[in-house]
Amino acid sequence: MINEGFGAVNAVDFRKLREELSLNKALEAGHAVPGYEGGGSGAALIPQDLEGTMAAMRVPTEKQIKVWWRLFKDKAFSTVVEYTRLTSLGDDTDGFISEMDLPAVTNSEYERDYEKVKYLAVLRLVSDVMASVKTIVSPNALAEASQRALQKLLVQTERALFFGDTRVNRYAWKGMIQAAEEAGNAVDLRGKPLTPDALEDALGSLVDAPNYASPDAVYMPFFAQTDMGKIGGSNLRYVPGMGPSQNQVLLGVRPTAILSPNGDEVSLEPHAFLKPEGAPPESAVGEDQVAAPSIADASAANDDDSLFGTNDAGTYTYKAVAVGLKGRSAAGAQASVSVAAGQKVSLTIHDENASKVEYYKVYRSEADSSDVAYIGAIAQARDANGNATDTVFTDRNESLPGTGVAVIAQHDPLSMKFKQLLPVFRRPIPYQGLGQLFAFLLFGTPLYENPAHLMVIKNIGRAE
Repeated sequence: MINEGFGAVNAVDFRKLREELSLNKALEAGHAVPGYEGGGSGAALIPQDLEGTMAAMRVPTEKQIKVWWRLFKDKAFSTVVEYTRLTSLGDDTDGFISEMDLPAVTNSEYERDYEKVKYLAVLRLVSDVMASVKTIVSPNALAEASQRALQKLLVQTERALFFGDTRVNRYAWKGMIQAAEEAGNAVDLRGKPLTPDALEDALGSLVDAPNYASPDAVYMPFFAQTDMGKIGGSNLRYVPGMGPSQNQVLLGVRPTAILSPNGDEVSLEPHAFLKPEGAPPESAVGEDQVAAPSIADASAANDDDSLFGTNDAGTYTYKAVAVGLKGRSAAGAQASVSVAAGQKVSLTIHDENASKVEYYKVYRSEADSSDVAYIGAIAQARDANGNATDTVFTDRNESLPGTGVAVIAQHDPLSMKFKQLLPVFRRPIPYQGLGQLFAFLLFGTPLYENPAHLMVIKNIGRAE
């Protein structure tokens, strides 16, 4: 009986715990060349020791993990974090009075809010044999597995700080994009490139009343930073000490900062995780894979809020992917629908294993095309008793496939912070077998005490 953490766990529950937390298969040494029976996931390409180096492919570095390192960390003491937000300094009056009068009472206004602590975990299993041999990397496989598990957790954390959405995934925390949208701070470029003028306008609306922000960073896709250099090249200024060294010539124009309306320097931060998501996955992944959903019905109808214009009329193709806690499906069969200006599209998504689904990712084509890209997500619908039902996704052309997103942020503890119930830590898990089971965990939630200091720029297209 283990009496640690949030309660007692007996030996019978260990296997269930492993299944619930596991995100990766076990690392085993095996005995032979992969492709032969007995070759484990950590087996050598040939049955001999390898050189003590490894080519790290698709491994993020500190350059890619940007928001997490800049985010102020604070301690949480409960699974629900309550806080008070100042919403107004008082009524918007002139404040002048006559000689003998008292001014009108104008109290500041506050609101109480809260965020729930959420849980991120990466579980790894290394066999005792694998921990003893030297076929992957020096000094040992256990250290290698620990390092990669931590990197995986940082990737998940960084991505969720942008795209976490409690409206879609009840187990996720609120990301910066959701916080900005709920604060009403969103700019829609409708497929146009992010120009210096557009960015200056967005910064101006953040600095102006009633937001009173002092933004210090703009996170954007790499292509957006490149296009800004092309579009605003004549306005770029060289800062001594930041350019190439003597006798060195570099190609490319890449702006690194922009002046906000109040004269502060705002850094331009290209971010690897803001790349537009393209086509859906071709195969399912995860320990507990969910079935590929089907689009039972796709129909178009008139809608006053539709953003489908005259130039957008045509036939659109849609696909959906189901996402559960421990797996993700491949894309289901496509559905097509003809759309006219001023209409919306309603997709009825059906999944045979809907009880395992948390949300669906929806992909759409351009008009009269069959190539689809990600446009949005929707939570699995449930009835009053919590039973999963068919889910209806509505497309008003608010999100354009193949476009990017940028986030303007202010990094100070009065604007946003991360409340940690438990900081990133390594937790050994009892395992009934010849191996070492351990998890890297992070328990906490971002807290946006002043979400008006955030802004999202949506539907960023490419320059001609």
